[in-house]
Amino acid sequence: MEKPMSSLINSPKPCTDLTQVQGPVIEFGVEGGNILSQSVMIFSDGQIAAEGRTNVRVNPLSPLTVKALVQLASAEGFWTLPEFTGQKINPDVASEFVTIQLSCTSRHVAVRGGTKVGPFAEFYTLLQDLIAVDVADVP
Repeated sequence: MEKPMSSLINSPKPCTDLTQVQGPVIEFGVEGGNILSQSVMIFSDGQIAAEGRTNVRVNPLSPLTVKALVQLASAEGFWTLPEFTGQKINPDVASEFVTIQLSCTSRHVAVRGGTKVGPFAEFYTLLQDLIAVDVADVP
């Protein structure tokens, strides 16, 4: 069983040292269904990268902002959310997801069916707004 995030953020290094994370600290986007997957990755140094049909802001975040986002996710109960919510019966419906990777643990949470309320939706919307995400038009 994973430790609650609040104890991880207050634990000694390496968990709180985001620079020890190999790869993105936070990744979010849309996966599955009958659409092209798209994701945005936020690295410990604040650099931002995107995959799929996604346009994002070019300016990086500060490393302090990245750490604050991880702390906010913890405060909102990210580490206790179910790993998957929504309808599993329709494989054509895509899922919104957020993954947080720390050096001592990681968690992937996905929501299918457009759940637009609750802590997951609020955190996901904050990430989209902060990074200025746009889904690019398909020619």
